[in-house]
Amino acid sequence: MTLTSLLVVLGSTLVNLSAAAQSRGTLTVEVSGLRDLVGQLCVNIFAAGQSFPEGSGVPGQGKCVPITANSIAVQFENLAYGNYAVAAYHDRNQDNQLNQGAFGIPLEGFGFSRNPSIGFGPPSFESAQISHGAAQTKTVLQLRYLQ
Repeated sequence: MTLTSLLVVLGSTLVNLSAAAQSRGTLTVEVSGLRDLVGQLCVNIFAAGQSFPEGSGVPGQGKCVPITANSIAVQFENLAYGNYAVAAYHDRNQDNQLNQGAFGIPLEGFGFSRNPSIGFGPPSFESAQISHGAAQTKTVLQLRYLQ
């Protein structure tokens, strides 16, 4: 291999590595409508094909944070670009699950990206889907309380 060929290969490798590094960014989820400052806010990110919203979401991309205000911004750094749906809930008793009553009706506040209308069950992935394709992406969701 000539020196010129070697430099071309190294240059294209560096370009590919740079492009791969740029295919990730930070997703900020702004959650508003928290009823009180009791408990924690749990937010999960889901990719297509995952059991939205009941599953655990993208591995390593779910988090629960203490509630310090009625609106909270939660950041997910180094998230690969793609289409996602976000589910959040107000975990008042800090048991890391959305508590439900009779007929599966949520007893704690909950919300989804794009704030889709809620019928007799959770929204589809498509109705809550957002596109993350920039260094900084933001989505806003409003919690709902049925009790």
